[in-house]
Formats: sequence, C-alpha cells, structure tokens
Amino acid sequence: MFSPDDDIRFTIDAEAAPYSRPLPGLPQGLPTDARGTVSFRHIVAATGQVATAKARVDCLVTGGGTATLTAVVTRSDVGPVGERLGFSVSEGRAGEPDRLGFSWGVANVDPEKADEQGTSPLRRRGPAWRPRPSLRRPGAASASAMPNFPCSPPKFADPAQAGCAKIPRMPVRYPRPLRPGDRIGVTSPSSGVPEELRERLAVAVRDVEARGYEVVTGRCMDGSGHVSAPAADRAAELTAMLTDPGIRAVVPPWGGETAIDLLPLIDWEAVRAAEPTWVVGYSDMSTVMTPLTLLTGVATVHGNNLMDTPYRVPEGLVSWFDVVAAPPGHRFTQIPPERHRASGWDDWAAHPGARTLTLDIPGRWTRLDGGGDVDVEGRLIGGCVEMLCNLTGTPYLDTSAFARTHAPEGLLVFVEAAGDDALAICRYLHGMRLAGFFDAANAVLVGRTAAPDTVSLTQHQAVMDALGPLNVPIVADVECGHVPPYLPLVNGARCRVVHTATRSEVTQTLA
Repeated sequence: MFSPDDDIRFTIDAEAAPYSRPLPGLPQGLPTDARGTVSFRHIVAATGQVATAKARVDCLVTGGGTATLTAVVTRSDVGPVGERLGFSVSEGRAGEPDRLGFSWGVANVDPEKADEQGTSPLRRRGPAWRPRPSLRRPGAASASAMPNFPCSPPKFADPAQAGCAKIPRMPVRYPRPLRPGDRIGVTSPSSGVPEELRERLAVAVRDVEARGYEVVTGRCMDGSGHVSAPAADRAAELTAMLTDPGIRAVVPPWGGETAIDLLPLIDWEAVRAAEPTWVVGYSDMSTVMTPLTLLTGVATVHGNNLMDTPYRVPEGLVSWFDVVAAPPGHRFTQIPPERHRASGWDDWAAHPGARTLTLDIPGRWTRLDGGGDVDVEGRLIGGCVEMLCNLTGTPYLDTSAFARTHAPEGLLVFVEAAGDDALAICRYLHGMRLAGFFDAANAVLVGRTAAPDTVSLTQHQAVMDALGPLNVPIVADVECGHVPPYLPLVNGARCRVVHTATRSEVTQTLA
C-alpha cells in the first residue's frame, strides 16, 4: 500500500497537432490528433519494489491554464494494458506548484467501502496507490504533502466528457487464405530482374506453381535499369493486381531503390474498396507495403521475396506460403534458429537453383536497452529504415492514426537497416522518432544487419542513440532484415514477443 515515503513520479509529454486534420468550419484539427506519452513510476520505500507504466496520449484539450488529456496504457506492471486513463494538469499560480488530477483503476482500495476511520479493504493487489492529485509535472510527488487516503476519480475519466469524441476501433483486414488454383501476381514495383538472373526467377516461379498456384507475370519486369518501367506504368500495374478479384497475392521478385515514386500514383481509394490481396516482400517493398497497411488497414507480409522463395525454410521459422494460406484467427509461433549468414550472397547467375541457406555463424537476439526479460504485446508495423525514413511526416506513414483506429493496445514496431552506415541509420531513426513514427510503440524490434559500423558508432549504438528516449524494450538482431534467414512478420497482426536468457520467440495472430 502507499506510504508517505514512497517515490511516485508522473511524466507527461503531450502536444496537440492543431493543423493535422482541419475540418470545414473548424480552423484547427481535432483533439484526437494529439500525440505524446505519459510515464509512471512508483518506488515502494519499504521494499524497494519498482512499478512502472506507460500510456499513449490519444486526446488533448487545453484552455485557461488547464490541460485535460486521455491516454491508453501500452505497458504496465500495475494495471491492464489497453485501459484508458484521464489526466488534468492545472498550471500553478503565484509560485504554487502545478497540480495533477488523474483517474486510474490501479488503486488497491475501494473508497466506497471505507469505514469511519477511513480504512478500506483491498480491491486488488499491486504496489501502486493512488495519491491525491497534487503532483508536480514532471517530477517527483512530494510524498509528505500527500495524506494517506484515496481520492475520487475526476469527472473526466471518459474521453467523451473531456470534449473528445470516442474513436471507433476498426479491425485489421486479412485477405482470404490462398487455395490451390488461386492466381499470384508477379510485378516489380521498384527494380526489375536483369537477364542474367531470369533463370533464378524461373526457378522461383516454378516453386510457386508446384504449390498449385497459377502465376501471372506483369509487364513491369525490365531489369536493365534501376526501375522496371516508368512510375505511371508500375503504379497502374500494381493497382490493377491489387484490385483484380482474381489475383489473391502479389509477390515481387525483390525490392529496389525508388518505389517511393509510386505512392502518389496508386489509386488508394480503389485499393481500399477492393477485396484485400496479400502483398509479400521487404526492403524497398516496405515503401509500398507499410503505407498499404496504414492507409487501408489491410495486412501485408514483411518476409522473403520471390527470388528467395526456393530456399528451404530453417526449422522454427515459416515461409510466406504458410502465412498467405493461413485461415483467419490463425496463430503461429516462430523460434529463431540462432544461426545466420556471416556475409555475402549466393551467386544466382552461376547457381540459379540454390536452395540451401548458408547459416555459418551463431547469433541470438540482443536486448539493447538493458538487462531483464522481455514479454510484450502489440500490433506489428514496420519495415526498412532507409526506405521508411523518407516517408516520415507524409500521409503515407501515420502510425499514430493507425494505432488510434486499429491498435489502441499499442504497436510493436520493427525496423531493419539494409546497408547504410551507422551514422546514417542514427540520423534516419532520430528523424523517424521526432516525426512520431514510434509514438505508439510498446517495444521496438531491430533486424539483424550487415550494414557497416563507423569509427565512433556501431549499428547497435546508433539505434540506442536515436530510440533510447522511447523508454521501451529494444530487441536487436531479429531475423527480419537483409541477413538470412527470414522470419516473416505480418504488418497489422497481433503479436507477442518473448526474449529471455534461454528463450526467444515471436507469436503472431491473424486477428
């Protein structure tokens, strides 16, 4: 229970986005466009026990020296994740401290059952006790100034009562599972396939056909330059495949460099209105797939490309074939093989039929933000750092809006570096964090990379320099990047990540 000697701290970092979504007749945007975080820490003086929680701000109203906000718990030792909290901060006057009022159901007492002496039976166990709303912001509560009695919840516990409209939750949409006889489209939204690698492409296509699928190859496949066709042609072909009810999946041969030129040319309304289609890939395909999930709510598969498909899948992992054929609600767990490729690539021109991955060096996941076990949940979203960093601040990468409508429980954000050095990756991640890409993150997964360190900064240090201020678990060397093997992650899927000294696994649910 609470003691006056306990150290209780709230830190509120919230800001409005007043012009992010103006409406007719309304000069500013909505209170629900606010962003930020609320952090809580309670140190029990008697035992040294520490309890922490973090919440994502989803509404903010200010006026007259008072700010009222709501936030959804994304990580907590003391209460359920997903619970919405209410806060009110009043600016102190004449040298008085600021005052904080809050509603939170983690108090261990039931005020309505208190006896004449104010003693109340425990409602439920937990180290956090709700102090009276007179905390400084940010910083430590003055424990000696807080009497040992519970306070009543403020009137604004419901966001609707704080002037914020309730945000409807929208389900992530999953394409129907593929069955033998279904058609799979092959097109190159970015780079095509050069002549010397066409035999490898043929091997991959035959493997798809061997599963009973019909392959439809588009016209945008030229590999003589950095793009397979003019942007308008590539956008039109991709849109046509995504809106054709006869094509159930689109699997490009690989990524490339400049798929970003497609984004303003894709008919997003037509894609949103069409029956969902699976899209599979990584690298520059992140430029298309991540916005596709964020803008339409349709799940996409960040996994091995078509040219990688002939490789045998290591034990513990699944193939994109397994994902796109899975029924709604399917749950699957992947356990990394703890071996990966040290360097280099197979020569597909000389060996187009290569099927065995070279996994010649051991390696486990690495927690970068400190020690201890990780057990965290949220909806997956992410992709390649070098590609997504160019979309920050645009309508194509609004993860906060996606979290509000599809993932109030918070996100598990994954990023992976393709090849830029540590200083560049550090800059990119700083920019993404400042733009709000990680605002709803419960944790960050970082793909294993062969990208170079610099003299003064390693790739791991680059990640921590940029993302350390998030104060969430950061797990690196995950098999979701350019270093084989490949652990498919489904953008939009519910996910649980566990990482301990003896166990690492990721469980995804297509729901």
